[in-house]
Amino acid sequence: MAKNEWILDVLVDLREVAAAKGLGRLGDQLDIALDIAYAEITPQLDDNGTRSYGENGRSGRHPGGLGCHHDT
Repeated sequence: MAKNEWILDVLVDLREVAAAKGLGRLGDQLDIALDIAYAEITPQLDDNGTRSYGENGRSGRHPGGLGCHHDT
């Protein structure tokens, strides 16, 4: 695991909690923070860059894709 990859997991967890609590604007801001963190941390990932994020175990480079904001 890259030394800062845990930050992505924390941001995903916070986004999921915000969505569960009906905090849509906070979720939107966490999506932005996640995009920024992903862009800065990605160069630190291993060659395939595949990780699993979120409670559903979605795998890929970024939950939802870089620059993709979800309605929460």
